[in-house]
Amino acid sequence: AGPGFRDDVNEKTSNEAFGILRNNDIDLDDEDGDLDEDHKLLLQSSLPLLRSRNSAVVLATCSLHYHCGIASIKIRSALGKALVRIHRDRREIQYIVLVSIRTLVRECPSAFTPFLRDFFIKGMDPTFTRLIKLDILVSLCLDPEAIDSVLTELRTYVRHTDTTFACAAVEAVGRIAELASVVYDRRSQTSDLDVSSATTESNTIALTCLFGLVTLSEYSSTKEVTGKCAETMQRILSQLWASEAPIEDPSSVQEQAVKRMLLLVARALRDESDDVDEEEWASHQVSLHMRTVRIPDVALAHALWTLSEWFIQSCGTSVTSNLRGKRKDRVRNEILRMVSKSFTSVHTQVKLQAIHMASKILLMHGSGPASSSAAAECSAAEFILSLARIDVVQDVRDRGRFESNLLHQAVGLSHFDSSILPS
Repeated sequence: AGPGFRDDVNEKTSNEAFGILRNNDIDLDDEDGDLDEDHKLLLQSSLPLLRSRNSAVVLATCSLHYHCGIASIKIRSALGKALVRIHRDRREIQYIVLVSIRTLVRECPSAFTPFLRDFFIKGMDPTFTRLIKLDILVSLCLDPEAIDSVLTELRTYVRHTDTTFACAAVEAVGRIAELASVVYDRRSQTSDLDVSSATTESNTIALTCLFGLVTLSEYSSTKEVTGKCAETMQRILSQLWASEAPIEDPSSVQEQAVKRMLLLVARALRDESDDVDEEEWASHQVSLHMRTVRIPDVALAHALWTLSEWFIQSCGTSVTSNLRGKRKDRVRNEILRMVSKSFTSVHTQVKLQAIHMASKILLMHGSGPASSSAAAECSAAEFILSLARIDVVQDVRDRGRFESNLLHQAVGLSHFDSSILPS
């Protein structure tokens, strides 16, 4: 097994759970006195069955209390302890128990919080067990300590040889980055932590996750993993850019992510015969570009969305200090040129994001371009919209005509034929 995997059972946690179950005498009269006597007797009589060594008996008892029992934290905690105790069994039984735990953890995660380490993935776990445990681990990130523990584990999981599991681990990183903002927001309301400090802590976690994904995308040779990194980076960047509070980023992690997105998009859209000087518009080493793999179409669409949002950022709010002014204009021109050149051959989702990018750039320039570079950008953007209006895919054609009509009414288009629009 590789480093970071748990190959042995946490006996201490298991014994504690079994001891609590043995001494856990729950009186339903204290929980809900409105139940029918027969109903209450059924539930009360079935609670001792949680101590059974038969996994089917324990699972049936948990199902009874889940569907017919009361919504009590004490009852759910007892069910959680019993399920954690029996979840180490043959892979067929383990799968069924873990699915039940995943359902319960979404409604009452506090019942499984003490047993977080029991769900760390072992080296011999099959793929379907890994994916379920990964989902459970993300759902249990309810406090800063749990977030740190799970992120430490994910550092190993994202480098796993199983591509499906590695992609799921990368996606889990993005989910935890989003959960961190919720966790620290709740802490600011229930503890002495002020709102600004809570926001800073959550942003720090998001930037840490973003930096790890940038590094992983640079050294991963698998296009699926690199594409999933691009999708997750887009989620984290959109979360950071939507924040109203200023973001402290002394290491320029956002700038590194944007530059990485530029290289990924250039590699995906570039023809073999297209001679582009990446160092001029991306300021990256040639060796880094050689390690860039061609990402899938879905990831390319996410990367284009990220670049379109960065293109329309003003100089005062731009996250890239080395790509501003004329350098940013050259990057924007080059990306528009590459998108327009390959528009007819890319996937539908990429075409839709290219339409959005062209619309954003035309709206950014407003009533008219102020320079020759802006004029070239507007021409390339209108060319993309022209291609979209006559595309063979109906969704792309409808979206292109819809946004072209809106832009023509708002800012005016130089090349717009209203005869192709439906009357």
